[in-house]
Amino acid sequence: MPFLAISCFLMYANLIAAVRYIQRGNGAIGPALLSAGHMVACMVSSVGFLFGMELIVFDRSGGIAGDAYNWTPVFYLAFGVISLLLFGVKLYGKVRQPAGNQGVAMVFGMTLWAVVASMYICTVTIDHLSFFRDREHTGQMDVSYSGEQMTCSGGMILVRITGNTAVYRCPQSLRLGRDYAAPFVPWPSYIEGSSTKLRAKIDALLGGQSKKQGVVAVPAGDIKVMPNAGAD
Repeated sequence: MPFLAISCFLMYANLIAAVRYIQRGNGAIGPALLSAGHMVACMVSSVGFLFGMELIVFDRSGGIAGDAYNWTPVFYLAFGVISLLLFGVKLYGKVRQPAGNQGVAMVFGMTLWAVVASMYICTVTIDHLSFFRDREHTGQMDVSYSGEQMTCSGGMILVRITGNTAVYRCPQSLRLGRDYAAPFVPWPSYIEGSSTKLRAKIDALLGGQSKKQGVVAVPAGDIKVMPNAGAD
């Protein structure tokens, strides 16, 4: 699970930076603000993870509606942007210093890796948001109904209908917000492909269900999943 490993590294990098600014600040406003910025990044990342694990649900009933929005990638995007700004400015300052004043090489290297990790977090979240940009033509479905021979995490695939083609992503490990219509599956935790047969299969499946007697269409917002209903 590269995403979790990288996000954990970036979270600890923010935490260490926050502590260092507090130690060196001596009450100055600048270091205090930078320390607060790093702590905000940690907090946003934590909320994103808890939301993705469905321990936090934006519904008073504690359920997840069929049309509920998955805020996990939004929190992680904010985490990536804040981290990129903070570590990017710090790295720029290090580069501008004379070679003899750059400090310990490990600190410089950690800052550089933090910038790279921030760029990765931003990239994978934007990739997810781009895939699900049209909520009317995207979602997830049971792989057994797709007609595709794939082994996917949770037995589900993510689908986006584009013209006569269906673009799909087969999760291999990580799914954050798995009970939402748009689970967050960050790259490289999925296998992507496209299929005209899958599009035809979806059309046939939806058309066949609508013609069956006794089948009643229920608005997605009226269906709720209780993620913690089976917890001990």
